[in-house]
Amino acid sequence: MALNIENGKGLAFYNDKGLDRNEKAPTFTGEIMLEGKRVEVAIWERRTKAGKKMLSMMVEDANSAQIERAERKLEYLRNKSEKPEPRDELAEKPDTTEKALPTSNRRKVA
Repeated sequence: MALNIENGKGLAFYNDKGLDRNEKAPTFTGEIMLEGKRVEVAIWERRTKAGKKMLSMMVEDANSAQIERAERKLEYLRNKSEKPEPRDELAEKPDTTEKALPTSNRRKVA
């Protein structure tokens, strides 16, 4: 994020796009400025066994998180490019139209 955050403070925003794609995505995502370093935060809304609402959080150094995302994307693109392209099943099937059949197997049309 490109927001100016004061030391010891942070921001989190509702993650509607992530939740649309994956039900395990964090409910909120954001950043905290801690001792002059940006820290990414992911927050999930949960319920305890007793049914009380709680927030579960994960924090990670913003630079490390950015590098990890780039490495995952690179690995995904490598794997995607290594997969063989799907074969065209129609191109592999022999032509079974009447023109391709021997004349003795053709049906007569009245």
